[in-house]
Amino acid sequence: MNRKQMKQHNNIPQLRFPEFDGEWEDLVLSRVFSFFNGYAFKSSDSRKDGCRWVKIADVGINELNPDNSSYLPENYKDKYPKFLLKKGDYVVALTRPILGGKLKIAQISEEYNNSLLNQRVARIDSMQNIAFVYQLLQQRRLISKIENRIAGTDPPNLSQNEINGIKVSIPTPPRTTKNRPIPHRR
Repeated sequence: MNRKQMKQHNNIPQLRFPEFDGEWEDLVLSRVFSFFNGYAFKSSDSRKDGCRWVKIADVGINELNPDNSSYLPENYKDKYPKFLLKKGDYVVALTRPILGGKLKIAQISEEYNNSLLNQRVARIDSMQNIAFVYQLLQQRRLISKIENRIAGTDPPNLSQNEINGIKVSIPTPPRTTKNRPIPHRR
């Protein structure tokens, strides 16, 4: 086998899902997904009921914790529409994002549909298959790289800048309209 054949062999897995074809690409994370950070809502705006408010304490490892639900006025959905979360979105904790070697990341369920995104929590936006990005963010090797990048800060804080240069291999799936595009950068 020559070098070109070996390279192709290494970039095409034997087991394939039907919606993926071709080689895997090596990309930096900034080309795979981006964070859309939440808004700094005032604690004084908190209500006993209304529009659910997703705070950092709500984001656990692969789940949202409904034990200490917070709410904002219902009209905030209209006032802050770009911070509304939809069922199927994924959010990640940005402060102390790793616990026991696992990333604090969760999918928005029906219960949290149309909730508002608070600061220090980010929605993951991608042109890739968002479920694949979620699985990518479960890999121990990637989490270890992220942990090394945020080490030394107290508390450890995750931001787009910390992850931009990390390289990963991803398949080249067809683009879908369900995935949110990565925002343009200046």
